[in-house]
Amino acid sequence: MFSLMLQSTEEKKHEADEDDEMDIRLGAAKLCAYLKEQEGGSLHVETSSVYGIVVVLPQISRSCGWPRGLSLIIVRAYLILFVNFALQLWLIYLLNTENMIWDKFSGKMFVCDFGANMAACPDGKGCIGPDGTKY
Repeated sequence: MFSLMLQSTEEKKHEADEDDEMDIRLGAAKLCAYLKEQEGGSLHVETSSVYGIVVVLPQISRSCGWPRGLSLIIVRAYLILFVNFALQLWLIYLLNTENMIWDKFSGKMFVCDFGANMAACPDGKGCIGPDGTKY
C-alpha cells in the first residue's frame, strides 16, 4: 500500500516537472515571438538609460534557454554599454584637462594683453609680459 502511494506521488511530481518545463518553453516562445513583432526588434525596458537592458535581458535570456536572437541583442547591449563607459571616461578626462588649464592661468582667458599698451612702454601700465619680463 505504501509503495503504491510512493509511486503515485513520484508520478505526480514527474508530471508537475513536465508541466513546469512546458510552461517555461511556452513563455520563452511567446517572448521570442513578441521580440520579433516589435518594430525594429527592440524591447523597451528602461528608456532613460542603457543600464536597464543590460540588467534585465540576460536574466530573461537565461530563463528562455539562451535563444540565439536574444543572445545577439545582449551582445549588442553590452557593446553599447562599453561605448557609453568609454564616452563618459573621455568626457571626464576632458573636464579634468580643462580644469587643470584654468587653474594654471588663474581663470584668465589670456595670459597677457598682447601688447595693447606698447606706446606707453617700458615704464607705462601693462608693460609686463609673461614671467615678469618687461618690454
